[in-house]
Amino acid sequence: MPSLRSRLLRAYLKYRSSRYDISAPIANRRELLNQVGERFPLPRNLICRKANVGAVPCEWLTFPDAPADKLLFYIHGGGYVSGSPRSHRHLVASLAKQSNIPALLIDYRLAPEHPFPAGLTDVLTAYKALLAEGFSAENIIIAGDSAGGGMSLSLLISLRSENIPLPKAAILLSPWTDLTVSGDSIENRQHSDPYLRRDAIDLFVKHYCQEASPGHPLISPLFADLQGLPPLFIQAGNDEILLDDSIRLAENARTAGVDVDITIWPHMWHVWQFFIHLLPESRRANRDIANFIKSTFNQKTEPKAYEYSTHPG
Repeated sequence: MPSLRSRLLRAYLKYRSSRYDISAPIANRRELLNQVGERFPLPRNLICRKANVGAVPCEWLTFPDAPADKLLFYIHGGGYVSGSPRSHRHLVASLAKQSNIPALLIDYRLAPEHPFPAGLTDVLTAYKALLAEGFSAENIIIAGDSAGGGMSLSLLISLRSENIPLPKAAILLSPWTDLTVSGDSIENRQHSDPYLRRDAIDLFVKHYCQEASPGHPLISPLFADLQGLPPLFIQAGNDEILLDDSIRLAENARTAGVDVDITIWPHMWHVWQFFIHLLPESRRANRDIANFIKSTFNQKTEPKAYEYSTHPG
């Protein structure tokens, strides 16, 4: 059964989403997401530092006892048109705290001012700069939510094509992997997801792709060759409109020989992990993410909250 808090938040999100004017300026959407993110408290003893990594603006998030040689490389979501360190700082800082490794939050360029491939170019530039500065790819885990999850995959594919060392693993939270919007869940989950609307998805595709094809494998990595990618840890909500983007990705990746750990969380919606300070389901999901990071770096972990179901209800 979903928690009382999740039922209340679902009702609130559904109400707010139904009233949101999709024609409002992009600047309004960006500021709204930033303000929501900034309402959540940050972990104690957080050290937050802005920096340019390969000329790409980023934010370092770490804690006094965290090892300097490990890194969570985080790509935020927001439909490629919104999101920033302001909106996602609380989530990434919490993951860094729980897993006891530093995090780098990338402030990549956004559409429509900077359509594909600008944002992908930024994350690729930042990753290359880290390697040039002496970071080992074996000590880096890539992570991202929603559009950031899709861009994380596109980053892996780009690195592989350029013969650049791949990170140790990738964490994908409700990843948006198909901008052709062909998954069945786009239709059969559109009323169960209280957060993400179909008309918003269509607008994001228009802004991000512009002259490019939505089916391009670096825009919709669901359709890319996934052979040789590092292990993937995927979380998706059973009620989310992009559920099939995760399920089909897991199937394609396994067929390509990639190690995949996917969990479909009952009663959860798109990127519910964001609400870590409100929902017990979010806290458990983030604990599982931290456990994956720890296990990848051979650290002690805790029991997993949910196991994967191949037939979500």
